[in-house]
Amino acid sequence: MHLNTHERCGREKLDREKLSRYLKHAHLVREAPTDLNGHFRMRTTRKVDRDRTVSLNGWLYEAPVNLIGRTVTLLYNEDDLARWRCCLTGTPM
Repeated sequence: MHLNTHERCGREKLDREKLSRYLKHAHLVREAPTDLNGHFRMRTTRKVDRDRTVSLNGWLYEAPVNLIGRTVTLLYNEDDLARWRCCLTGTPM
């Protein structure tokens, strides 16, 4: 598709306006967290067994004694099952 000179100038002006608007607020852009995987975890609920274990993807993990018989939320990353968190009523343990 061929753009005539008038259309090209209009597009270039829009592109410059977009760039200047971005640069005006560039100081607000933050770096990504170093532990980005920790911010995108899967969530599932499990009941802690009497031997204080919970099962996650075929693996058994130990939970704190005070959680025996209670339902907990497990936060984990599918690529790194060694790093998981056990939460009760929204408070990480």
